Amino acid sequence: MKKYGIWIDSKAAWVAEVTETGLIETTIQSEAERKPRFPGEKSRKTTRASKGFDYESSQEAHFSEALKKYIRQTIATLRAPAEVLIFGPGEVKHHLEKACLEKRGVVVLAVKPHDKATLNQKRKFVRDFFAPVKVKTTSGRRLR
Repeated sequence: MKKYGIWIDSKAAWVAEVTETGLIETTIQSEAERKPRFPGEKSRKTTRASKGFDYESSQEAHFSEALKKYIRQTIATLRAPAEVLIFGPGEVKHHLEKACLEKRGVVVLAVKPHDKATLNQKRKFVRDFFAPVKVKTTSGRRLR
């Protein structure tokens, strides 16, 4: 079973496949923007308010669709059967968890909060999570 660590926020996702030789990394950029500005637009209120157009709901719908596309792209990098660790800031990690649960052969091991991190911090977090547990044994001594 393949093991993956995914750090995700609304701007980018970092996917690392854990192998015996190390990590295979890919980065996926998101096109989702909460408040996009269009060229030539002066004021959102004056241009659309007179037409009865609800700009905020339209904006939210565009963001929602772009986010769904971004999550689908992220899941497409996983090869089933897979065990997945999802971590990162914000709420996008929970959307990714729901989408992973719908995909057959993908098991979500944990969803953990993790602030903005450097690349080395992400690598360490994934390695530590998937590191085999070492059990201390006594060398022939009796335990009391």
